[in-house]
Amino acid sequence: MTDLPRPALTRIRARAHRSRSRAPSRRLCITAAQFGLALPGAPDAPPSPCAAPDPDWLAAVGCAALAVDVLLAPGHACLISGPSGAGKSTLLRRIAGGTPTRIVNLDAPALDRQTRGVRPPVDLFSLPLDATLRLLAAAGLAEAPLLIRPARFLSEGQRFRLRLALAMARAARLACKNQPVTIIADEFCAPLDDATAASVCLALSRWLRTTGVRLIAATPRGDLRPFLRPQLIAATQPYQPPEVSHARSFPDEALRPARRAG
Repeated sequence: MTDLPRPALTRIRARAHRSRSRAPSRRLCITAAQFGLALPGAPDAPPSPCAAPDPDWLAAVGCAALAVDVLLAPGHACLISGPSGAGKSTLLRRIAGGTPTRIVNLDAPALDRQTRGVRPPVDLFSLPLDATLRLLAAAGLAEAPLLIRPARFLSEGQRFRLRLALAMARAARLACKNQPVTIIADEFCAPLDDATAASVCLALSRWLRTTGVRLIAATPRGDLRPFLRPQLIAATQPYQPPEVSHARSFPDEALRPARRAG
C-alpha cells in the first residue's frame, strides 16, 4: 500500500476531524429531542415523550386560547400561571396568533432595541412631555434621575419598565383609533422585586381600565394576582390541559391598611 504524501494526509485528517466535530453526540440528540428541538445532521435518537407535543394537549391549548380571547373583556387582564415548562409560552403564542385584536408584544425586538440605545427614556416617546412622564410613572419608572439617563445604562428591571411604558404608549395610540388592542407579555415582571412588581401591577391595572386595553401575561410568579386583579386565570401544569377560570376579585380595600371603626 502506497503511503500518501504528508500534505494530503494532513488534509484528510483535518477533514475527518471537522466531520466528527460537526456530528452531534447521542447525549446532545437526546436532550434536543426532549425539548422538541431539531439538530441538522443528527443521528437517530431514541424516541422521547417530549420530542413532539401530544395532539390532544395541543387541541386543549387551542380551546383554552379561544376561551381566553372570547371571555376576556376590554380593560381587563388574564394571568397565565404555572411552573416553568408547563406550557405558558405555548398558550400565550396560540392566543396571540388567533385573536382578531391588534397585538402589542412586550417582548418585541423593536422595543428591546429602544431600551438598549443611547437615548434617555423621555426622548423615546412622541407624546407631550407631561403625558410621557405620566405614562412612565404608570409603568413604574418615576425616579427622576432615570428619566434622563441613557437607556443602555438602565438595569434589567428598569429596562423592563421602560419596555412596558413603550408598549402602553403604542397600545394607547391604537385604542384611540377604536381598535381593540391586547398587550401580551411573557415572563411578566420577572426582573422586578416583590414591592416593585406589586406597584407596577396596581398602576397597570388602573391604566387598563382607563384605556380599555387588554393584557395577557404569562408568569410563574404567584404573588401578582391581588395587585394585577385579573379577570381570568389560565392555570397550566406539565402534561395537563390548561384550565381557564374567572379569578376571585380582590377589592381595593383588601390592599389598603385596615380602617379603624369610627
